[in-house]
Amino acid sequence: MRILVVRGAGSNPAPDEQVNDLATSQAAGTQLGRNFLDDRGTPKRIYEIEAAHAGPAILPGDVVEVEDGDLGEKFRGRVTAVGIDLALDDAGGLTLTQRYTVERSL
Repeated sequence: MRILVVRGAGSNPAPDEQVNDLATSQAAGTQLGRNFLDDRGTPKRIYEIEAAHAGPAILPGDVVEVEDGDLGEKFRGRVTAVGIDLALDDAGGLTLTQRYTVERSL
């Protein structure tokens, strides 16, 4: 399948065409185009966030809302990586900290 990746209303095509013999349906071709745009289609900013674990797991691919109190802004981004640190203190208490890499389109 030949996939022409376009942005916006279709007036600004991406510089490359994607060709993938395994994309044999429209759904697979659409996903291939989305992956291309996610990877190279728009400028991005990467944030490294560390937080105490509280609640359900956040996984790569999830969309999260981030509130930056220092900059006074709130935005949504896509989680691209997750790290988990588990520490044991002298008293035997466990501390679980999660690290997230969040990608924000500019």
